[in-house]
Amino acid sequence: MPDSEPLPTPPASPDALASDVDALPDIPPGASRRGRGAPSQALLTAATGAATFLVGSFLYFALVGGPGILGAEELVALITSPQLLLWTPAVAVVGLIGRRLSPRAVVVWALALAPAATFAGIMIAYPRTLDQPQALVSPIFLIPFVWQAAGLFGAAVVGVVAGLALRLRSTEQHSARAIASGAAIVLLVVGGVAAFALPAHWAGVYLRIWSDPVVATAEQGDHYVIIAVIALGSLLVAVVAAIWARRRALLWLTAIAFALALLAALVFQVPQGRFGPQPAPVDDGRDFPVCYGTTGDCPGG
Repeated sequence: MPDSEPLPTPPASPDALASDVDALPDIPPGASRRGRGAPSQALLTAATGAATFLVGSFLYFALVGGPGILGAEELVALITSPQLLLWTPAVAVVGLIGRRLSPRAVVVWALALAPAATFAGIMIAYPRTLDQPQALVSPIFLIPFVWQAAGLFGAAVVGVVAGLALRLRSTEQHSARAIASGAAIVLLVVGGVAAFALPAHWAGVYLRIWSDPVVATAEQGDHYVIIAVIALGSLLVAVVAAIWARRRALLWLTAIAFALALLAALVFQVPQGRFGPQPAPVDDGRDFPVCYGTTGDCPGG
């Protein structure tokens, strides 16, 4: 045998093949492997997350205050919100600069940048906070920070999931599994936003400072029912769609979101105690109306 002839490659052992398969992402048969790097994942995550944040914010305000609550000025302020303008290009830059990053690293960066961008956005919107460090631990700062960070983080999660689904999509773009995955993601956004609206609606009804206790009206109770039905109904259908799509990560995400929405619906009831046992009417044993008079003709004396 000539020295220049290459030696035959030994067959890979089953253990080696198994480790190689485990190292690959879950790609359906026939899926396109083009665009599997960090840049595509980052751009898809940034674009889908930003769109989710805007649509979700519009839906949130519509559920809490009605469709007419957002005018032109409010809509422009929402689109130009500092946290969104910081997070979206930051995620895209991470993917473009870190071309050797794995898509999993891009996912971690996208999620971690959500609270960081929210914090920086609040600092930009309220620069006086920098001169008062003690304000950073006050409820006035912490409540809007946690609320906005949670909203942007949720949009980032949807952007990550949608980016993975688009990047690793099957060549059969209109298959039942692909349609079910897309439906689950859309319903996850709708149900998640409605679940966020439940505590906001409760706070709008009951949260009062230095005022008498509030009794919820029938209209406010009906509004609660509408929000709860949208949240639980959308997320329940999203769970079914995720099962049909056979996406384990999407199934876990929708199931956790449904459990949290159910918890929110039970905790933030309007009116309070609507699902609890109602007190029985008081019966004092008398079968005649009570009256007070001086003529002596009242039943019972």
